[in-house]
Amino acid sequence: MTLAIGFIMVIELCERVGYYTFQSTQKSWLQNQGYSNASSSSMNQVFGLLSYVSCFFGGWLAETPLGRYRTIMALVAVYVAGCFLAAIATHLGIESVPLYFVGTFFLIALGTGGIKPNVCTFGADQIDPALPDVDKRKESFFMYFYLMINVGCLIAFGFLANVATAGLPGLILADEGFFYAYMISAGLMAFALVAYISGTPWYRKESFQTNSKAVLGPCVHRLWAGRDHLLGKVALAGWALLPLLIIVSIVQAVLPSGALTTVSLVLDVLCIGCLCIAHTDNRWLGEADAMTKCLDAVPAILVGNVTFNVLYNTMSSVFYSQSCQMDTRLGSGADAMQLNGAFFNLGDALAIIIFTPLIDRCFLPVAEWLAGRKIGYDLKILTGIGFAMAAQAIAALLEYFRKQ
Repeated sequence: MTLAIGFIMVIELCERVGYYTFQSTQKSWLQNQGYSNASSSSMNQVFGLLSYVSCFFGGWLAETPLGRYRTIMALVAVYVAGCFLAAIATHLGIESVPLYFVGTFFLIALGTGGIKPNVCTFGADQIDPALPDVDKRKESFFMYFYLMINVGCLIAFGFLANVATAGLPGLILADEGFFYAYMISAGLMAFALVAYISGTPWYRKESFQTNSKAVLGPCVHRLWAGRDHLLGKVALAGWALLPLLIIVSIVQAVLPSGALTTVSLVLDVLCIGCLCIAHTDNRWLGEADAMTKCLDAVPAILVGNVTFNVLYNTMSSVFYSQSCQMDTRLGSGADAMQLNGAFFNLGDALAIIIFTPLIDRCFLPVAEWLAGRKIGYDLKILTGIGFAMAAQAIAALLEYFRKQ
């Protein structure tokens, strides 16, 4: 691993520490400010929604003349500002919800959108494609990159989430936990920004190249050109519903309403249905090329990601609420330190670190030997969704017996 890649790894590690610290403690802080269990969960989900939606903006910006290097630098700086602003907003003498929302829902979410879609690509750009073992080097890079993500999870869920809600005995009072946890996150992000800029002399000059060609324009033009076809109309309806769906979801979280929840669900189904129907067969777009091949993947990406993430996101919503009904103290005394419910998300990070190599090197070869054929991505995805469904069933049973 080169020195240039090391600087980039620092950004990913620090960003994941910051993101997961805010994501795992936001619900608790909002409840402390008077938000209900349901409202705080909804707002926390909106924070995640905005963070991932902004990836469209960050990805697009990197493909403009601004370039990937400057996009990352600018939006990391935005992220740093958001962390410090949110930390100040949670200080006991301030406790400002509007200030907190500006820091997290705007600045941190925007910063995440600049980092998440670009840092891994910028890191891979540091590997010279002329090297004879380039594929092996890239495989190694992405393995270490993903490792950094999960090390960030360990720090956020295992340490900072507990500091935020319980303080640090002898050092940080429980009432000041959020402020110090967020300031630590802000400090790490500031360090990441300095590290990223410091690595500039070591980055490959090719990675500073910018794109002068339009990225989204040709795709929009191609879809619009097919508007006379029935499937073209269905596709345009599906893509048009996406921003509307995002707006309704945000409004529904801010102004809880049963009617808005129903509207959001209907829009979800319509949007997914339209896009899956329209892009299952893209011959209506004309001759097959790179663009149609890209759109061919839309149904699988939509169905797979929506199905899995509905299950996965329960870790930061209903699972978190369920943990609040449990005795998570370390010890039996009244003053014993209580673990934040997000602490149990360590199971996810540890499972990835431990089981990913075991599944890849042990379980899969045995399963393929028994089956007498290669196991494709579809079966792997379905197996993962099956385990996620089993987790929901176990959580439901646990809640059922708890209420007895």
